[in-house]
Amino acid sequence: MARANKTRDGIVAQKKGVCIAVIPFVEADILVDGSVYVSLPERTMINRITSNITTASGTATATVDVLANNVVIVNELAVAAANVGDETLVAAARYLANGGELVIKAGAVTPANGALVGELIVEYIELDKNTGEYTELLAS
Repeated sequence: MARANKTRDGIVAQKKGVCIAVIPFVEADILVDGSVYVSLPERTMINRITSNITTASGTATATVDVLANNVVIVNELAVAAANVGDETLVAAARYLANGGELVIKAGAVTPANGALVGELIVEYIELDKNTGEYTELLAS
């Protein structure tokens, strides 16, 4: 039996674009319940989150959490040192079927001296948004 040619079915061949949100934050905005920085649309897949801590927290072992639609996606991101890091994502929180908010808030060890400054670079794909380009279509 010959393989089926699905390259022309529906929107399969339409390319998706990678979206990037750059979220600057300061310590005062992430304390207690944190702040909402981005509202993501339905059917979004978060692929990567990179942290760029430009001014470290003066609190030893301070951490922040990143939540996607009220589910922790980055747990206990260390912010006690200025550095760039590729964060480990909680797999169950990566897909947002109904969309949702991206929140940054204090972790288990709350930054407490006011120094923390950083940014998150969030890479995601809107699964229903197409770029208008097509991948190669096989002959029918």
